[in-house]
Amino acid sequence: MKKAFTKAGILLLVVSIIMTMVIFTGNNLPKEVSASATAYGDLNSDGVIDTLDLAMLSRYIMEITDTLPVQEKVADLNGDGVLDSVDVSLMSRYILEIIDKFPVESEGGTKPTSPPPPPTKTPGPNTKDAFRKIEAENFDETNSTTIQTVGTGDGDNAIGWIEPGDYVVYKDLNFSPGAKSMEVYVATQNDTVDIEIRLDSPDGNPVAILTVENTGGWNFYQRASVNLPTINGVYDLYLTFKDSVNVNWIQFSTDEATPPPTPTPVPPTTPINGTTLKELAESRGMYIGTSVGSVFHQKNDLMYYEVLKREFNMVVAENEMKFDTIQPARGQYNFGPGDRLVEFAEEHGMAVRGHTLIWHNQTPQWLENGNWTRDELLEIMREHIYTVMEHYKGKIIHWDVVNEAISDNNGALRTHDSIWMRVIGEDYIEYAFRFAREADPDALLFYNDYNISDMGGVKADACYNLVKRLVEKGVPIDGVGFQGHYINNMHPSYIQNIDRNVKRYADLGLKVAFTEVDIRMNEHGSDYDLQVQASNYKDVVSIAVNNPNVDTFVMWGFTDKYSWVPREFPGQGRALIFDEEYEPKPAYFSVAEALKKR
Repeated sequence: MKKAFTKAGILLLVVSIIMTMVIFTGNNLPKEVSASATAYGDLNSDGVIDTLDLAMLSRYIMEITDTLPVQEKVADLNGDGVLDSVDVSLMSRYILEIIDKFPVESEGGTKPTSPPPPPTKTPGPNTKDAFRKIEAENFDETNSTTIQTVGTGDGDNAIGWIEPGDYVVYKDLNFSPGAKSMEVYVATQNDTVDIEIRLDSPDGNPVAILTVENTGGWNFYQRASVNLPTINGVYDLYLTFKDSVNVNWIQFSTDEATPPPTPTPVPPTTPINGTTLKELAESRGMYIGTSVGSVFHQKNDLMYYEVLKREFNMVVAENEMKFDTIQPARGQYNFGPGDRLVEFAEEHGMAVRGHTLIWHNQTPQWLENGNWTRDELLEIMREHIYTVMEHYKGKIIHWDVVNEAISDNNGALRTHDSIWMRVIGEDYIEYAFRFAREADPDALLFYNDYNISDMGGVKADACYNLVKRLVEKGVPIDGVGFQGHYINNMHPSYIQNIDRNVKRYADLGLKVAFTEVDIRMNEHGSDYDLQVQASNYKDVVSIAVNNPNVDTFVMWGFTDKYSWVPREFPGQGRALIFDEEYEPKPAYFSVAEALKKR
């Protein structure tokens, strides 16, 4: 019986109640039941104490009445000389009405919360905005001897090795004009973990308790949120953990938290009126695309080619147009693989995105090992951009001119791992775009990166500020590429931040392209997880459809058979819209549904 007392506990409680009633109250029963009593008296867990709970308790007391160590006349509550069901009913009613006065806890009982204390601080030079995303590892104090910074598996950091009772403190947070909810990005393999939220002290009742459910493992992060009593003013934030959990970030909002919507099941096999994604996108004036890798060049999977031709009107090379492949030795260019992709695209009416001209990664050894001066490296850059873009002039409509220039950690430009930044300096980005415009004035030029689509994130805001500076300097940039390597079960607030970010680039007069989208999940995810994935795909495609500065939606592959995700994120996968047998997944139909809407 959920939330019921143990048999021994009820026996002792009944005896205590009877003695209390005989000595103090007679039959004058209170008429109101307090809210805290509900945790103990709601025996059938329906949220109220009513006649059903009364009947359940009466039945149980009837079963143990003969074992009570009291005289029959003491338990004869109505004084009619008989110990019967009428006395049991009176006893049960009284127990339910005063139960909150007893110092016992029900199984799964909830700890009481308290309203925020009056603020004792005022804004000052050390005050931090509580509404900016708080990276969990940037805490000011902790009582823990075990908490460490851990990796999240996707290049970001979190706090981990948390023990029950540990807390972390984030000092001098300004919650004005009023926080009404808190969201965290967490991972745990415990069934549930409570995080108690306190202000200015680790002691006393929390203002709220956020319950985190099992996310599937320590590297599988999900969002969890809780509503708060309005917090307004400057406080130190204390988060106390009741069990082990990894925390990536914390975010407060002036809006109340809304639970993730239950995804609407999408028919798994019904054709979309015979219309492909390619045809739907073209009817909207959009590109729906995919990257292609080594399987394209091996030519040993005919079904791959059939789906590629049928469903997509844009392609991008995974590796064949990167610096190390296209110029493996100085002045020696290998255009063969890229040319084959362009020829295939022309034959089947597809557009081509160029990826990528300047990147800190996948650069050839001759370039990395050279002892170049700034002017020498600028000339190598200019020569490479001119040669590649002139070769594909009129055949490639978009170019990722600079790729992933921003660091994952603090939003600064990469330095130690980028030869371009080390030797040339920050203005290498400007030079790359100017060289690219000179080489092909008709191609659209993009800055491309990951973890930049959620407005309010450190890297996303750093990217916006970088691009805004380029625009203000007159650098010829046409748009920003959101790679979009997402994790399943994106919260509605995260989706909203993507949409807001697209709109602020529109305000700069820039396009946004979704360039490498996939939505990964636990490789053993359920059918429900596939429906959640479908809902997330629909949300992101709908952003593209509903914003006039977006006309390109490219996925990083289309079949789970050849996805990069399991290799880079062990234990995760199933990130694309076709399964390993080329059967369309629910995500395929949700993408189509989003493309259909006007």
